[in-house]
Amino acid sequence: GGNIIYTFYTSIGSEKETGMSGEADEILLNTWKQEWILHGWEPRIIGIDTAKLHQDFHRLNSMLDEVLHLSLYDRYCFLRWLAMANVGGWMSDYDTFPLHPFDGIPLPNDGRLTVHEYSKNGGVPDLVSGSTDEYYRMAVTLIENAVSHKDEILWSDMYAMHDVYVGSNGSIYERESHVIPGQVITRQTREDRVCKRTHGKYAVHFSHYAVQYGGKNNAGPENRAEIARLWLKNWREKCLLSTTNIDNEAVG
Repeated sequence: GGNIIYTFYTSIGSEKETGMSGEADEILLNTWKQEWILHGWEPRIIGIDTAKLHQDFHRLNSMLDEVLHLSLYDRYCFLRWLAMANVGGWMSDYDTFPLHPFDGIPLPNDGRLTVHEYSKNGGVPDLVSGSTDEYYRMAVTLIENAVSHKDEILWSDMYAMHDVYVGSNGSIYERESHVIPGQVITRQTREDRVCKRTHGKYAVHFSHYAVQYGGKNNAGPENRAEIARLWLKNWREKCLLSTTNIDNEAVG
């Protein structure tokens, strides 16, 4: 039982486009695991092998062959939706870390696919919830969308997420604003207002961009885990412990 959170990770060697070494990935993954465990969740890492277990893998994977400029990294970003169709529940990017406690069960919006970081044209899929059927529906929707944009120089699952949201007048998935982008709190918020800005937020997303431009010193993505860990520790002491008496067990 309990809350389970999944992240998708498959090492793709030298074709990485996130500017991180395999070692930095490992450190970030471990930090992700530790932070969610600290909040009483059970983190699980799934990968391309989980997607391959789905009966529709071969059809959908070969549809992606039609997308001309698709990198392996972006292919996996589309296929992670299919991996989640085997397990259902909560999916997080491994640079997205928990803030205020929230219940994973029952799933929000009756299990309908929900993207928890709000953006102007839809949502940022760094924290997502949904049933297995909903993840499957989304995998098919996004991959069909990629095929319809197969000549684009770059078409990621993020572009597809926005395209299908706008195209459906916002009816294709639910959108919430439970995740705060890292750059908002590291760069655009005075220190004494951080607790207020993060009030009611489930998680923070320390994206590539957030760390590159958000910190006081231009630390690269290699330091992302360390920046996140220190920021979260500081945030817990300042914002979490002073406003809620979380049982000691949950904060270790």
